[in-house]
Amino acid sequence: MFAHIRLRAKLLLPLGAAVLFFPAALLLCFRCGNQTDPVGAERRNAVAAGQTTGNAAQALPPRNKTDEGNTRTVPVLMYHSVCDHPTARSVYILSPAAFREDLRYLSVHGYQTVFLRDLLAFAGGTGTLPEKPVVLTFDDGFYNNLTNVLPLLKEADAKAELNIVGRYADNAGKEQYRSPDYSYLTWEEIRTLQGSGRFEIGSHTYDMHALSPRNGCAREKGESDEAYENALKADAAAMREAMLREQTDATLIFAYPYGAKSRNTQTILEQAGFTVFLTCDERLNVLSKNSPLPPLCRINRTAALTTEEFMKKNGIG
Repeated sequence: MFAHIRLRAKLLLPLGAAVLFFPAALLLCFRCGNQTDPVGAERRNAVAAGQTTGNAAQALPPRNKTDEGNTRTVPVLMYHSVCDHPTARSVYILSPAAFREDLRYLSVHGYQTVFLRDLLAFAGGTGTLPEKPVVLTFDDGFYNNLTNVLPLLKEADAKAELNIVGRYADNAGKEQYRSPDYSYLTWEEIRTLQGSGRFEIGSHTYDMHALSPRNGCAREKGESDEAYENALKADAAAMREAMLREQTDATLIFAYPYGAKSRNTQTILEQAGFTVFLTCDERLNVLSKNSPLPPLCRINRTAALTTEEFMKKNGIG
């Protein structure tokens, strides 16, 4: 039990306050591993993996100007845990009040939440998007995405996408004590979210959400092409088997843990059946009809900024 608590109590580095001390291993489930410089840490992870999109440092694309409905500028926002623990504010943990304010800001400024499958249909020429679409993504599969996020989505008539780690969901079903502050979703709860019509489900790997021995989905040093391909395909197969076993819809969405990948990662995962890829490069996306959907950049929602500061900093308004 104590080992399990150590593994999950990855939270709580309040900004500008005294640090709460937890074992270092507890931080591994977060996206970037560096609480003071998430963008820099994410770029370092990707560079260490050998590949990045190379776009994170570029200027933001221009504000959305539709070309007879054929292009859209799409912010994809990345959230993790949303809870009310007074010492839990960090670059990965947001309060419910702040998330409610995010939803209000987006609505006031004319944004409409859409699913990733809507982006896929738009790029494929078979679907349409509102003039100002936005995608809300949630990584890791925290229990509070059910207890805190779902009611706020219903209140705002909004929708979101959830990237789950299969192993976390398997283990959550065995827990005796659970808390919205640190627990993960069970498969039954994931089905509840999917059935709500407010969430679509993506894969955050079955069991590759770790920094060692492999950095996310990146190739290990000295690993052969064959061994690397087999490792990725085995993890993808384990995730699909778990989703089939637990009667959740098979997903086409893949979110890279820590943003880490290698040169041929996407090709291997496409062969495993994924078609939508979520990165951690922090900028807006420009999509065109009848064009392949590119790997989507996502902007991490840090609690260090107010809603207005965050949105304006990232060209959302």
